[in-house]
Amino acid sequence: MGAAIAALMMAAPAAFADDLKLPRERVKLVAPPFVHPHEQATKAGPKIVQFRLTVQEKEVVIDDAGTKMWAMTYNGSMPGPMMVLQKATTWSSRWSIPRPTPCRTTSTCTRRLELLAAAR
Repeated sequence: MGAAIAALMMAAPAAFADDLKLPRERVKLVAPPFVHPHEQATKAGPKIVQFRLTVQEKEVVIDDAGTKMWAMTYNGSMPGPMMVLQKATTWSSRWSIPRPTPCRTTSTCTRRLELLAAAR
């Protein structure tokens, strides 16, 4: 029963996005402190903005002394990239978790997860 509910929840955002019939814009994210090209204010109509994130656990250097720690990174950075949206924009993000995961923990990872939300 739980698997059936999870499958419905995963399928619902994709079906919702297809029903909107809005133009789609793929945005290439960049590592912080930078941000992808965007407008501060826009007169464009509603659209779906698509982001792609790769989630990976890896060892990162956290200070000038070379101190290292294990962290979840997004597109190779911690913190992850900033996603800028305009009012009335719907966004879709696809999260990829490479297999086999380099995780030090024993966890089950979903291969791909797509989220869809609307900025209001």
